[in-house]
Parts: sequence; structure tokens; C-alpha cells
Amino acid sequence: MKPSPINSKLSTVFLALALLRGCVPCQAGETMDATKVNRIAVAIFKSEGGYAAAYLYGIKSVPYRTEAEARRICENSIRNNYTRWLASGCTNDFIPFMAARYCPFDQINWTRNVNYFLQPKKP
Repeated sequence: MKPSPINSKLSTVFLALALLRGCVPCQAGETMDATKVNRIAVAIFKSEGGYAAAYLYGIKSVPYRTEAEARRICENSIRNNYTRWLASGCTNDFIPFMAARYCPFDQINWTRNVNYFLQPKKP
């Protein structure tokens, strides 16, 4: 069966809009590269209060002894939530999706703060 020209045009338009928006349709099995994981971990660290925080990286539910352990837990959370986000169909942006699990009681502020630290700094 030949695909209809309307569906083909809609698919092309959808893909173009997604690319213009800065996101591409997510694909199951895709992984987040180490650079992105690092950027998000740094943004979480800063938004949670950095070294002055009572809980580094906002990690409260898993015991840790060192900053390196807290960071590893945070990075694992980022990767695991990314996998969940892909499986969900990527219906919203990744950071708000992660906020629902990482900071369920203050999602709006957490999302705003993490996104702030993810923005490139102006010279």
C-alpha cells in the first residue's frame, strides 16, 4: 500500500517543527552522552546549593560518604530518568520530566533553577 501524500507531508512538517524547536523525536534505546550528563549534574549541584547544601546534589534518599558518591548517584539518576523519558514517548521536555521524580514537591522551582544553570553564560 502506498503512503498517502497528506501523511507524508504531515510527517515532514512535524519533523521540521521538531528540529526548529531544538528537539528531535526520541528513539528507544538512545543514550545520553557523558557531556550532557555532566552539564545536567553540574546544574543540579548548583541549583541544590553547591557545597553549602545540606545534601550534595539534593541526594537524600541514598546514603553517601563523599561528593564523588553523591555525584555518581546523581548521574545514575539522570541516565535512568532519561531512559524512562524515552520510554514515555518524550511528551514533554526532559528536565520537567526528571523533576517529577527528583524533586516531586517543588518541581516548578527545581525545573526553573536547573534550566537557569543549563543556559550558556553570556560574555
